Amino acid sequence: IKLMQKIGEELKEKFKDDTITQHISKSMDTLSQQVTAIQSSVKDKNWGIAQNYIFTNFEDTSNEAIKAAEDMHKRIDTKAGNEVLLVIASMLTGAVILIAFTLAAVNISRKVSKKTAKKITEPMGELVNLSKALSDGKLDYEASYDGNDEIGEVVDAFGLTVKRLKDIIKDIN
Repeated sequence: IKLMQKIGEELKEKFKDDTITQHISKSMDTLSQQVTAIQSSVKDKNWGIAQNYIFTNFEDTSNEAIKAAEDMHKRIDTKAGNEVLLVIASMLTGAVILIAFTLAAVNISRKVSKKTAKKITEPMGELVNLSKALSDGKLDYEASYDGNDEIGEVVDAFGLTVKRLKDIIKDIN
């Protein structure tokens, strides 16, 4: 009897559907009262009354409690299904956001690498043109690159080499 009452109280606390919990609690209370009546009849050796309680009232109330429990089970299944759908939707949203950030990162990376490549290839092209001009004997070619990096130092070194070559040729003349 105490177990039935405890189950009814726990259901009220844990399952937030008042309709179901009230139905189950009412069934548990009725079962508890009927068990008490059956126990009392058996104690008083009123076998007929005990039998009547068991095969009529107790069976009907037990079936109601089982029906209420099955109804609760269906509602829990529905609620769990909704929770699963919510989790799946959240995961899909997260995946879409992750893909969007990945694509943005790839795009930014591509743009940065293009700028970096341009910063390297343009000065290197200028060095190639300067080297070709020198190999062709054109000492009047001036590089247009003016940077404070290693390529700028190479261009400056070429410029000094050209100046010294001009000075040597001038001295020889």
